[in-house]
Amino acid sequence: MDLFNHRAHQAAHDLATWQAVDTELRHYLEEIDQNLPSDQPEGIVLAPGEQLVLDASPIGLMEPHRARGTYEGGYAGVSLGSIGGIRPRIGATRGHYVQGPEVQQVMDTGRVVVTTERIVFTGPLHAMTWPLAKLLGVNPAQGAPATTLLPVQGREKVDALVADNASADELRFRIKLAQAHHQGAAAVAAYKAELTDELTRHQTTKPTASA
Repeated sequence: MDLFNHRAHQAAHDLATWQAVDTELRHYLEEIDQNLPSDQPEGIVLAPGEQLVLDASPIGLMEPHRARGTYEGGYAGVSLGSIGGIRPRIGATRGHYVQGPEVQQVMDTGRVVVTTERIVFTGPLHAMTWPLAKLLGVNPAQGAPATTLLPVQGREKVDALVADNASADELRFRIKLAQAHHQGAAAVAAYKAELTDELTRHQTTKPTASA
């Protein structure tokens, strides 16, 4: 591929990526204006006033686990002559133990139901609930856009949900929409204004079709 064709291909790719984001933002704004569904999710009893926002599967449940640590700074010691077939080492030490990094690990795959009160995960191995009132944020993991972190007040470890990239974006939108409805009409209006501003800024970044 010559330089001209390479630039044209890259420009077309950039435009397609921009268009996908533009379509997604417009979809979100349309969804905010729609009434929440009146469906009753199978297997989950909604409380009075609680409304369904999302019922999706398959979604993975991830929990943080500490990877195996290592010993660092150890000293082999000094080897002395053999005594009865044993060669002792004087002054040897294993050094200090360094904890391994905390990593997210997929623990189960199942169904996620988001309502105006909570997020519920149910799978063959695990069941989890995150109350929206205690949810501190809804953000993708750094370098892993398919993973959605769910930090909760009073819980040291941060659980996460994982889906393909497109489903993860929709999941985060639905959770934020549920949070807004949980907080009331003013919060819903504020979330709509936030997305509208994001769409306006996005318009200023539209690439050209050719280089």
